[in-house]
Amino acid sequence: MTSISIQFQLNDQQPVVANLPTQFTLDDFKRVADNIYNNTSFLYSFVCHGKEFDLNNEDEFNKYKALITSGTTIFTIEHLKACFLPDTLVQRVDQSEIRISDIQLGDVVLAFTTFGEIVTTVVEDLFKHEVD
Repeated sequence: MTSISIQFQLNDQQPVVANLPTQFTLDDFKRVADNIYNNTSFLYSFVCHGKEFDLNNEDEFNKYKALITSGTTIFTIEHLKACFLPDTLVQRVDQSEIRISDIQLGDVVLAFTTFGEIVTTVVEDLFKHEVD
């Protein structure tokens, strides 16, 4: 089986070289990323030639996978996800409050931008993680 050699670059760390099959799939890409990032690739975004790859949607991934050729650097961006207790209250757009554990896809809530501005946003993804 022939392969292409790529590298993953996280922040200022040394690039990590990896190989993908020439005719790779989204699952192949995830498997390689999980091998590098200890099965935590879901905590990262992957960018190549200015395009972010959607690892949750195979059709979207396939639109840009041709950008990944031998010698390509995949820039890795770590998501710093905050943890909240299940009873943490989140404010809805109508000013009512809801427990974070009760939020569902499509709910409209208030959120902060990276610049500290309060904006209205629609919940598009949920991340639940249990710890001891």
